[in-house]
Amino acid sequence: MAEPTENKRRIILVHGASHGAWSWYKLATLLKSAGHQVTIPDLKASGIDATRLEEVASFADYSQPLMDVVASLPSTEKVILVGHSLGGLSVALAAEKFPEKVAGLVFVTALMPDCESSPGRLLKDLLFSPLFMSLDTQLTPIEAPTESKIPPPSRMIFGPQTIAYNLYQLCSQEDLMLASTLLRPCPMFLEDLESTSALSKDRYGSVPSFYVVCCDDAIIAKEYQQQMIRNHCVKKVFEIEGSDHMPMFSRPQELCQSLLEIVEHVDD
Repeated sequence: MAEPTENKRRIILVHGASHGAWSWYKLATLLKSAGHQVTIPDLKASGIDATRLEEVASFADYSQPLMDVVASLPSTEKVILVGHSLGGLSVALAAEKFPEKVAGLVFVTALMPDCESSPGRLLKDLLFSPLFMSLDTQLTPIEAPTESKIPPPSRMIFGPQTIAYNLYQLCSQEDLMLASTLLRPCPMFLEDLESTSALSKDRYGSVPSFYVVCCDDAIIAKEYQQQMIRNHCVKKVFEIEGSDHMPMFSRPQELCQSLLEIVEHVDD
């Protein structure tokens, strides 16, 4: 395994809906072998985080573990944030809050907000798209504490057909079994995100953004990924052929190569 050197980066990997830090195990191994420091937080009520869905107050609260990691970094260190799927919104919020600590944002077939509209628009467009509505995925209300003044979010549960044929359709049977065992319900803070102002050009928009397109994604279609790219200033776009929504499982080597190239040129 290569030893970290001065030109190496800390890379923070942020999982998507219903997943956790566990979903990055292949990519994290490759990145560490290349000498990089890798940090992988579980967002609230995800992975092995013990928070109950009912206890997560907002999307900002859901993303707080990421904010805590970035806030704890030395003032001299700038990191690369990698967001997968719904994790794209979390890394965008982190860049809005800590632009001085983020060297680059990488969106891996992820929701990538622009600086003109609320980030909730992306989630609404996805959840109510004909493709998503046709899936065996359930959206049910979460009971909020009686004293809560925030509209309760929905609980999203991926159905078995969606997992097998829309998320992991190009992954191995072992990876599919792993996911079927570890996936958790995820809060969807649609109203909360829709009420959030557009992210600013001088903070989030000032951080270099990169996008990794997964060409055979059956959850966030390639055309929708390209639409988000057109709506935001992206420094470079990478495409991975033969990748479903889970490239960290189905195409880890190709995804790692894209990230290594980004690390090499993020400051150019």
